[in-house]
Amino acid sequence: MKKILILLILLTSTLASASTISFAFNPDQESSQVKPGIIYSDSIVLQVTTPSRVLCRYSQTPEASFDSMEGVFDDNFETIHKKTLINLHDGVYKYYTKCRPINDLNNISAGTARLETIFTISNTISAQIILEETDLKAGKYEIKLLTTKVPTSTPQLQYSYDGITYSPIVLHGSEKSWRGFLVISSSLGEKVGSFKFEARDLEGRVGTGIVGDNIFIVDTKAPPLITALEASGQYGQIKLEWFLDEDEEIEEINIYRSESPNIDLTNLYETRDGDDEYYYDTNVKSGKTYYYRISSSDTAGNTAGLSREIAATSLLSETTTTSSTALNPSLIGSVDALLSEIGFLEIDIANSNSMISGLTKSEQDYMKAFRITDNFASAKSELTSLKRTVENYKTTDLTKELLENRLSSSRITLNILKKKIPQKFQTVDSVEITSLHTEDTIRKAILEYSPELSPNAIDKTIKNSLKLAEEESLQIKSKLNVFEITYLDGKRESLSIIEHSLNSQLERKENQKFLLQFPSGSLDLASLIIKNGDYTPEQEGLTSFKTDVKKITYTFNQKLEAQVLSQITISLIVTQEESMPLTGYFLSNVPTSGSSVATILIFIASIMVGYLLFIKQQQKKEISTEFLSRAHKVKVLQQQGKTDEADKLYDNLKAEYIGLSEDQKHEVFKGIKNLSGAMK
Repeated sequence: MKKILILLILLTSTLASASTISFAFNPDQESSQVKPGIIYSDSIVLQVTTPSRVLCRYSQTPEASFDSMEGVFDDNFETIHKKTLINLHDGVYKYYTKCRPINDLNNISAGTARLETIFTISNTISAQIILEETDLKAGKYEIKLLTTKVPTSTPQLQYSYDGITYSPIVLHGSEKSWRGFLVISSSLGEKVGSFKFEARDLEGRVGTGIVGDNIFIVDTKAPPLITALEASGQYGQIKLEWFLDEDEEIEEINIYRSESPNIDLTNLYETRDGDDEYYYDTNVKSGKTYYYRISSSDTAGNTAGLSREIAATSLLSETTTTSSTALNPSLIGSVDALLSEIGFLEIDIANSNSMISGLTKSEQDYMKAFRITDNFASAKSELTSLKRTVENYKTTDLTKELLENRLSSSRITLNILKKKIPQKFQTVDSVEITSLHTEDTIRKAILEYSPELSPNAIDKTIKNSLKLAEEESLQIKSKLNVFEITYLDGKRESLSIIEHSLNSQLERKENQKFLLQFPSGSLDLASLIIKNGDYTPEQEGLTSFKTDVKKITYTFNQKLEAQVLSQITISLIVTQEESMPLTGYFLSNVPTSGSSVATILIFIASIMVGYLLFIKQQQKKEISTEFLSRAHKVKVLQQQGKTDEADKLYDNLKAEYIGLSEDQKHEVFKGIKNLSGAMK
């Protein structure tokens, strides 16, 4: 298939809004609920509402325990749990739901109460279109159309190459099975076609849905004629060499051979892979002349015209092609053996190319993100260079020992290349969640980012952060994809990529940032690679981003479980400006109970003036170990939640701090900062 055609697909699809069916569930009480009436849609949103915030799962197996339930709701960890169910066929559906508290990570309290939800689906008529081939060249192709229900009359099937103008296909058949023909003109060139279907069922409802792929690719354009072709006679073989345009996607090279001139299409002799640029014809007789022409074929089966005819003669003896600078003929077999191994690896590379071409576009993009594609391209280039190097051994006068050393080194290179060639790439898990900005996530992030802040400063930061998040309607959509890749040498590697999409329109500001926080213990942070170019590592497990970021993407060289995604948090933080350069606790929590603010300020100012007059008469003294020790204790008490004790000790220290000189205050600040850093 020509990759360039994929970029030309002009297809639009209209998806009907899925109906929402809601059920109320108390996780402590068994319940069976039926949705009345018939749902005329193949897609619904199953919504379960609980009286408290819980984690829910669902299954279609009634006996399934909570842990064995395979279904995960799209929106979870709240009181409303939603799951979009698509491609539902006609019939009665039963889903079973169980829930557990969010903080019960070990599922100790997961009960046996379940919710049985029952609803009935009746879809409109739809069709499946079957083409024996999806890459079409000139000719006539039979189309099979299978409907999901018996139509009242012959269905209508049309096709188009631009999504605007449609041509009808005449159908014949009965009940659910119909047939027609699609004719492709040889002058059509390269096109992407699509089908449109319509039929009315026995209930009078019109359906237009097409199940599966409704796109086909037309390619009637033949590859260009090969003009660069050479042939050289050697002892026991004839070498053909040709050159192709790198922009052309060639599937096969067809070689035509004859022992007499004027070769035509009946003289097909050999077919080679489209990536090959030469061929050794060893089925020859010494001293005999052979005539050759070649042509190329693309993936659609279009074949170019025959090249010009060339001839070459197989040489009579080895001495004809050997010289004082050529390899001893007795050693050529060792070189050919390695070239044979290289040839097998070239076949493996072709299979890997086919494997990659068969992946979805998103999977191919993920391979690029993990640099698998780059490493693969590098391996192919290195193999081409290695092959040329090994072939040159035949024209170099080497001793047996020196040749064996070079061949051994080349085999080591060959084994290294196998470690870069992907044999299989598959998605093993994929999960998406949407998270909201909550007070808990902000508080947790602040305590990690700035543990020296006072409770008052933390509360202000949380308030301002929540306010900004609410103004921006901040919502974070997170997606985890887990992949497993198998290389040609048998090595398997698990890779995970996480993408956080932020819907905010915030501009970059110095006092605003996003904090990315990882859970401790479950992630290999040493293998973390952040794809964003602008970020700041704050400490292990905590990274900050500017507020104008729209997407945060990073990878791990490990297999991550789905629940890890919910443990990774992103918090919008609006930092507070402190009034003096010490710590938030010393400067933002001045007690004011029992007096007006003005009185307190005058009182503090008076004390400060008195202390300043006093300390001018004193020599500079070093900050005592006892002062720093008590300052450290304030922080410990604050982190332990013992605010009363922390406030009392703080008042004592504050009085001492006010009376210090500027130099002493500077020393205090450095000491407190060092203590805070040590506590992180």
